[in-house]
Amino acid sequence: SDSRHLAALARAHVDFADGLAQHFRGAHNDAVTALARAEPTLREAGSPLAEWAALYRGAAEIFRGHYAVADRLLHDVRRNSAPDQPAVAGKALWLLGVSQLVRGAYDVANHRYREARPFFERAGEPENLGAISYLLAEGLQFSGQIPAGQSEALLGLQLLSPFRRS
Repeated sequence: SDSRHLAALARAHVDFADGLAQHFRGAHNDAVTALARAEPTLREAGSPLAEWAALYRGAAEIFRGHYAVADRLLHDVRRNSAPDQPAVAGKALWLLGVSQLVRGAYDVANHRYREARPFFERAGEPENLGAISYLLAEGLQFSGQIPAGQSEALLGLQLLSPFRRS
């Protein structure tokens, strides 16, 4: 019935919000549980939040050290993201970069960060472009490309300067 469907969708939104809050609090096990509960119902309803649930579940899996699980989730998000949702695709590539960086694969991480850029440009999100520059600066420095890393850090500061109060 419609009311049962609506109740399930409402529960999925509560689970999504709870999973997000748990993730940002650092309670990654609880985040994974809540987001995994939310995602199928959101997906069934055709909600764009389904990809965000999978994305934040992937992020939490990185923090739990479950890199293969995280990479699978994030590759799926990147592949399934709608053309009118460039931010979720950009974030998936960003997190795929982080997943590589924490394992010491700096060149692969840097490649993922560069791949994320056009998605944030399309989304009109200069703050995320700045964040990508910061991550890329870090990755370049870790891989021994000091001058390139410094240039990227400067670009990041320029991109982020309008947001210094936030």
